[in-house]
Amino acid sequence: TGGTLAGVNNSGMMTVSNSSIGGISNGSRVLDIKESTLSSISNYNGGTINVYDSNVSNNIGNSSIVNFYSGSVASSSIGVSNSGTFNLISGTITSTSNNAISNSGTINIGTKDGNVSTEMPVITGKTYGVSNENSGKVNFYDGIVSGESGAFSGTVNEVEPGYKIVTNKTDTLTSATLTLVGDDEKVAVLNGINFTSLQDAINSAENNTATITILKTSVAENIVVNENQNITLDLNGKTITLKNQTLKNNGTLTITGSGTLTGSGA
Repeated sequence: TGGTLAGVNNSGMMTVSNSSIGGISNGSRVLDIKESTLSSISNYNGGTINVYDSNVSNNIGNSSIVNFYSGSVASSSIGVSNSGTFNLISGTITSTSNNAISNSGTINIGTKDGNVSTEMPVITGKTYGVSNENSGKVNFYDGIVSGESGAFSGTVNEVEPGYKIVTNKTDTLTSATLTLVGDDEKVAVLNGINFTSLQDAINSAENNTATITILKTSVAENIVVNENQNITLDLNGKTITLKNQTLKNNGTLTITGSGTLTGSGA
């Protein structure tokens, strides 16, 4: 507490607070960093790092778990290179020459809690805000993501239910935030939350048991009820036209209400 460290190599359980740190390498246990400044973080070998109100002047490399609750990463290269799980609860990630975040693991931007902030966290890249590579997964629940080449490169796998991504360009930056889905875009409703696709509604079923009501006639692709799910689908007088694939049931599926389920396949 309140010290200056040339570096930390942790394989136990450690808390550093109100300190200046050259760099951190974390092993298989837990490291808490609170109200400190440091040059870089390397988190590997199954460890967990929790960052609170701290500033990283170089970058974070992670193949394990980092929970970034608040603070900043301001890098002249890639801000965060993630192949593990990176939970960005709040704070800022910035790169002045590259992607703010390069991901081949799982990135959760914000918190999936039904409340959307368009102000925090903030991710700003010289090229892309977030570059999603290989089989990486990016979930976007809060905040603003910006880059000169675009906000995202690659797939965004999930957003806050009932919301969609909107982009705008200001000067050299293209920025992405979330906005509520309009009435004319709502395809299905689950527990009062509106979805723009039936598959997104199925994937969001809590405890894998849910009743989903169709709100509009629509064309759907890649509709799968997953194993261990118990889904009741209320057609609500609407027509679902399946394109290129049938509705595939790997769990328990009950279809109710008047309406039509049609399209290619069995």
